[in-house]
Amino acid sequence: MDPGQLFLWTFIANVVINAVAFILLGGPELMRRGREEETADSTTSYLGGGTATITKTATWTGQKIVTVVLMVSILVGALGFKLDVGFLALAAAVVLSALYPQHSKEALGHIGWNVILLIGGIVTYISMLETAGVIKELANSVAGIGTPLLAALMMLVVAGVVSAFASTNAMFVVLVPLAAPLLITGSIGVLGFVIALCIAASAVDSSPFSTGGALVVANTEEEKREKTFRGMMIWGVSMIVAAPLLAWLLFVVI
Repeated sequence: MDPGQLFLWTFIANVVINAVAFILLGGPELMRRGREEETADSTTSYLGGGTATITKTATWTGQKIVTVVLMVSILVGALGFKLDVGFLALAAAVVLSALYPQHSKEALGHIGWNVILLIGGIVTYISMLETAGVIKELANSVAGIGTPLLAALMMLVVAGVVSAFASTNAMFVVLVPLAAPLLITGSIGVLGFVIALCIAASAVDSSPFSTGGALVVANTEEEKREKTFRGMMIWGVSMIVAAPLLAWLLFVVI
């Protein structure tokens, strides 16, 4: 199948979903508040009764440069040389700790250990289900549904649920082969179904149990972490229901 169409439709669908989320969850108000804060930061009063404009410039210290270089190195190593991204990230952390030991203790305090334990437990649980054949049996049951369009919708729901609690890429390795019995009948289009599968699986990554959502929660200020987790959980669960349905409707159109 054409990878260009696969990327394009998945990209467009996620842009639309994110734009809707931005509007519904207070994005315009956030932009307005940001402009007001920027104006307040750049203008200050002085004793003469007038105002003075202060321009703030970011300074690139050696530590920031080294950090950015290490982050780029992780991307190059993982994408260009297929090296393990987890190992590269740990190696980069060791290098930073060795170069700047005075910040190591403070950095450890900012790591969301509870999020790491939570995601580790969820991934282990999903792996156990895969090993036990639960997901395979579920997908095979869905593929056996007599109505092809209904079977496709159920398969998209399975993809959304699994991807919300596990790796999206790993989900494709499991579910795409299991969809073969449904696809070889010729009753549904392969390209349209795979595009819908990509949309259903990627739109739920805002769940705090998925990699992207977990990173957001882990990097949130500690006092706001619980609220952020709860909000992303609500949105992620809504996407588990809405994304497969929207992807299925798009698939019917395609």
